[in-house]
Amino acid sequence: MSVRPFISVDELKEQVSQKGPETEDLINSLIRSIARSVEMSAGSIHWDHRTNQGDGGRDLQVDAEHTDDTETFLPKPKTYWSIKSGADGLSKSKFRQEIKHHPKVLSWLRNGNTYVWCSTFPSTKDQREEIE
Repeated sequence: MSVRPFISVDELKEQVSQKGPETEDLINSLIRSIARSVEMSAGSIHWDHRTNQGDGGRDLQVDAEHTDDTETFLPKPKTYWSIKSGADGLSKSKFRQEIKHHPKVLSWLRNGNTYVWCSTFPSTKDQREEIE
């Protein structure tokens, strides 16, 4: 008996590398699902589906913490997410702009919270290391 995954790897690659709003929907759904699994309130996750609106570098905000050591995708502390589905997600200068020019992000980081630069564009190990 063969089991077909809900979405194939090729379908996932196509989804996350070409479609900005749909990719943000996918990541938002994934985070909400994981948050429920670690008993976080749905009201602690804030996301604006209007991708053409200025968001100050914050596409998604998680206002709660969790303590589940087995959860590795969703950071434990409060988190801002910047979700990038295009090639800009691999740009070191774009990342630098997001941090330097958004006072709410800087304040968030200074308060010990987490900022996730989530690039869903296919990347190499070298590209990921360069951004880190």
